[in-house]
Amino acid sequence: MLYGLRRRRRVGSAALALVSLGMASVSVKAQSVPGATLGPLLGPGYAQMVNLSSSPDFTTARYHVHSPVTNTRIDVTRLPLSSRVHEWTETIAIETRLTAGYLRSAMELPTSATPGGKVDTRWVAYGLSGGVAARIAFGNEFTFVPALDIGATQLENHTDYLGPAAALQPLFDGTLFNWRSHAWQLTPSVGLDWLSETLERRLQVKTHFAWSRVASFGESDPALQFRRSVGAASVRFDRTMPLAWDWFGYSPSWVLLGGHTAFLGPSRDALGFSWVSELGTGFEWPSRGTSASPVGVRATVSALFGAHVRGLTASVRVSF
Repeated sequence: MLYGLRRRRRVGSAALALVSLGMASVSVKAQSVPGATLGPLLGPGYAQMVNLSSSPDFTTARYHVHSPVTNTRIDVTRLPLSSRVHEWTETIAIETRLTAGYLRSAMELPTSATPGGKVDTRWVAYGLSGGVAARIAFGNEFTFVPALDIGATQLENHTDYLGPAAALQPLFDGTLFNWRSHAWQLTPSVGLDWLSETLERRLQVKTHFAWSRVASFGESDPALQFRRSVGAASVRFDRTMPLAWDWFGYSPSWVLLGGHTAFLGPSRDALGFSWVSELGTGFEWPSRGTSASPVGVRATVSALFGAHVRGLTASVRVSF
């Protein structure tokens, strides 16, 4: 979050301008920030952090979010595991999945209330979520994928006050900076996949819609309590084409991929951007071979871009 601090000559009161992760700004005029207002003001940003850290993708990503006042760097690492546990019918399969996630967001903020001072602040979120999904095959190579996930995340803020900004520490420690909270998350989602595969190429298109309810618990200060709903919709394509190489009896493939994700709801821009697109490439080895159950490795790298955001994401997947 971005906090701009300034003094006002009004009965000794202070004004605190809050911009959550370079998002929307809010002025609060008071001797101190009223605890009851912190959840509504800061909850959208906290909920989006929890949501971003636990989305079920196997990826490491770095986002650079730009704002007129400062820049924010967001690092995300997610590790999902999934297993098909039951073939209900010939067209319906049940899968379970588990996702471990980590997020770190950092920025350095100048403070006008203390000229020459800076606030170096970092948000860290790490959590675990699990769920169940059904894969329902339709005709024409379509598969419908409803799912339900539930998880818990620990969210922390660590802040250093530099130079004259140290005078602000008694005012904001424990509520705006240097605090700890937990959150649970319930996420129903639906997806529709399409797959076309021949000997020459494989083309896959996936659409996904998820809506999460995020609520805090175990806050280090009651003022940090929040409850928010956040949503996301995405579409992704993946084209795999074999290369004219032969490695130990297996044919590697070249991968071209892309996608677009849009955040939904009134707090969709709570991370400083409301949408992000992806375009990348990589390889898959082996794509086909003589073994009945080959071990496969897929590695890709993609550029991320959107309004006020640029980034890079890398992914490695091993199947056996």
